[in-house]
Amino acid sequence: MALIRARDIQRAPRHWALVGSRLAGKSTFLTAMSKIILVVDTEGRGREIEGVNNCEVFFPDVPDRQDPLAMSQVLRRDAQDIRDAGIQLIAIDSLTPIYKRMSAEAVAKNERKTNKNLSIAYVDKANAIRLFQDAAVSLGTDVAMIWHYEAGRDGNGKEVVNQTISDVERQKLARSLNGIIELQAEKGRRTARIVWSRAGGNSLRGVEIEDAQGFWRGVPEQIDALFAEAGQRRQESVVNDG
Repeated sequence: MALIRARDIQRAPRHWALVGSRLAGKSTFLTAMSKIILVVDTEGRGREIEGVNNCEVFFPDVPDRQDPLAMSQVLRRDAQDIRDAGIQLIAIDSLTPIYKRMSAEAVAKNERKTNKNLSIAYVDKANAIRLFQDAAVSLGTDVAMIWHYEAGRDGNGKEVVNQTISDVERQKLARSLNGIIELQAEKGRRTARIVWSRAGGNSLRGVEIEDAQGFWRGVPEQIDALFAEAGQRRQESVVNDG
């Protein structure tokens, strides 16, 4: 039978964003999510997680992994190969270089007056990111998108911590996400903190799960359970209200 019954699906797909500071364990978290991973390695460090949690890592065969348009084309071109390899998770590690590069290119185009309409460069950027995002999600695997916290200063010179993707860009990404997870590492203790879930909205915001076993083992499954429970409560609320 070519169709899949919804009730036969064991859990919802993980379309998650992972955000955290340097050394918070974002890349390692991927290996707890899946044993066979396709990593869009924009930072050149993807090989470091090979074998962690007994995972196997693949990379897309494309010269420029920071070009979202090229990556979207490759993911669609190689869709059958991805299925045949048993890929269970497509991970973009990370989105930070992609956004920084495309923003710089958009500014450069406008400064050179390449575009008569100065907003065109930013529209092109948004469209390329959207195609990339849609290609990753369309293959039916789990998807993880990583970005970072980075230290900076505000207009008054005060130290602040910002995310490397703007609020507007995060809202655009959220259309195909069902969870945003903040990973924290402090004083030898790692935790995964739920920022947002589609199933529970903000009801799970701030819930923390400690990395008790190390290497984030079992943490994705605990998040699955929390999301499923929140989704069930939401469905029951809709039925009762009806």
